[in-house]
Amino acid sequence: MKKVKLFVFLVLSLCFSVLVVFGEEAHAADMYRLYNPNSGEHFYTATASEKNHLVKVGWKYEGIGWIAPSSGNAVYRLYNPNAGDHHYTMNAGEKNNLVKVGWKYEGIGWYSDIKKAVPLYRAYNPNAKAGSHNYTVNYAEQKNLLRVGWRDEGIAWYGINKSAPVTKYSVTVKHVGSDGKELKKSTASVEKGKSYTAKAESFSGYTLKGSSSQTVTVNGNKTITFNYTKNAAPVTKYTVTVKYVDSSGKEIEKAVTASVEKGKTYKATAKSISGYTLKGNDSQTVTVDGNKTITFTYTKNAAPVTKYTVTVKYVDSSGKEIEKGVTASVEKGKTYKATAKSISGYTLKGNDSQTVTVDGNKTITFTYTKNAAPVTKYTVTIKHVGSDGKELKKATVNVEKGKPYTAKAETFTGYTLNGNNAQTISAVNADQTLTFNYNLNKYNVTVVHKGSNGKTLETEKAVSVEYGKEHTAKSKT
Repeated sequence: MKKVKLFVFLVLSLCFSVLVVFGEEAHAADMYRLYNPNSGEHFYTATASEKNHLVKVGWKYEGIGWIAPSSGNAVYRLYNPNAGDHHYTMNAGEKNNLVKVGWKYEGIGWYSDIKKAVPLYRAYNPNAKAGSHNYTVNYAEQKNLLRVGWRDEGIAWYGINKSAPVTKYSVTVKHVGSDGKELKKSTASVEKGKSYTAKAESFSGYTLKGSSSQTVTVNGNKTITFNYTKNAAPVTKYTVTVKYVDSSGKEIEKAVTASVEKGKTYKATAKSISGYTLKGNDSQTVTVDGNKTITFTYTKNAAPVTKYTVTVKYVDSSGKEIEKGVTASVEKGKTYKATAKSISGYTLKGNDSQTVTVDGNKTITFTYTKNAAPVTKYTVTIKHVGSDGKELKKATVNVEKGKPYTAKAETFTGYTLNGNNAQTISAVNADQTLTFNYNLNKYNVTVVHKGSNGKTLETEKAVSVEYGKEHTAKSKT
């Protein structure tokens, strides 16, 4: 895996750290486990909206790490704004020491089971700058990390065994402007029967209409909408100029400009300029309260360095190439880290990354095992047809090959089922159709002629008329 610039990870970290809402009603919770492929950090949260946001910005969701109890010993959550890393501990002394050296305390993340039902093992990577700690209930995972150089730090805390599932629904909170713009949208997973209160947020250029909070009882998926009026005031903008100069201040690449709204922040990223190396950070951010200039300074490179080609191959167990390989040109003496691809229909054998020291042309090979064939399914069509040729209802279901399937007849007003009320296919081995036939009902219509004195003058012979058809009666003299 190639190293990425630190500012990318810091931005990702800052993006989600504000999403955490502490102080919600405590209950046993699934703890979501995520992985940042850029930094190598594992992250843990009980908040579904925080999990979903991280997946959107590039984190990999790895499923449920463990089940946290609703009460017990507190597990503290901290964040390092310099390294873009999170840390979790039950040790208040460790927490307080980290805060003293610059870590940000983010409150109680979850609780540890006082009955010590399910242990969470903690391991430390002395070589990592971010993601240096790992927490897992999987002892095999713990042992594997220790084999490759991680340090065993014992049991971090305890989870609980899975209890009966709790029904949860999604509450969607929307903030919508009068111009139709969706200012923000978020979702929360809430236990059935609980109440959920959402609070309106503030948005530049918009004014809230109505109450600043709304509460719903969650008995199904819910949507809460806050409406805002777009302010009429004009937007003030300033010019941000981005310059690219050498050590003497001479321009080596044409400057670019951008028009930015007053009060907004603007982030510029340095260009890659042939023959030059950037000095300092590769991004700069300014708050726009007037015309601004951002300058990136470069040093002219010395003579070119020796480079070699690293080839990454993706093959099956027989050595046959199953995905086109990639190549990279790497400076002599440097290390190169390759990460395995996810290839449809195949499962990786061995580690998902390999690192080589480049002292010549190198080849890195990832080997995959072909997955078993997928399950075959067929379509069963169920038709309900009237004797008048009308299709009363039609439905389809997908059934696994070789499985039995039974369809049941339905009831339709004006029609009577002709035959059994259930049909069974003993083994579904192709697309098939089951048809239930219905007779159109008929009804007797009798016409009676009466005088104004109530006397029956004549009663006509009853006529049989189909359901839904018209019958016209005529008067007589």
